[in-house]
Amino acid sequence: MSEPREGSVPTDKTQEVLTSVSASLDRVILDSPINVSGKPTFIDPYNPDIRSSSAGYAEDELRFWGSLESRFPYTGLNTQTAIIKDFKIPDGLKDQGLGSKLLEAWEKAMIADGVTNFAATNINKAALNFWIKNGYRIPPEQADRETPYAVVKIRIS
Repeated sequence: MSEPREGSVPTDKTQEVLTSVSASLDRVILDSPINVSGKPTFIDPYNPDIRSSSAGYAEDELRFWGSLESRFPYTGLNTQTAIIKDFKIPDGLKDQGLGSKLLEAWEKAMIADGVTNFAATNINKAALNFWIKNGYRIPPEQADRETPYAVVKIRIS
């Protein structure tokens, strides 16, 4: 279990949002061919994070780590932002739409709770097209890098 990040202990409202989002992700995972025992995701009690229960790094495991932060200044987002910090679909399940379904569930649940800014960090070159295909863009602050650290998506209401 993690220690709290400075200034990041979740409020009751944040916990409500994360609980709703976690349930949405769980439904997609449980309807997929991913083999899980128990609840697919959990909410970190010390930080505003949702993580996949199979938090290992084996090639055949789903990895997901998302967070709800009050701001994400690294890319100029100074309002509440839903950030995906780690996201990997098992190799045998890639190119079947599962990543897009999980991303859509994440975004829809966050939007239902009023979140309109999205970011993904730790982008690797192989995954960049996935993010762009799903409406994310490289922020100007990252444009000169061969592989951006982050991509963003801002939903205009």
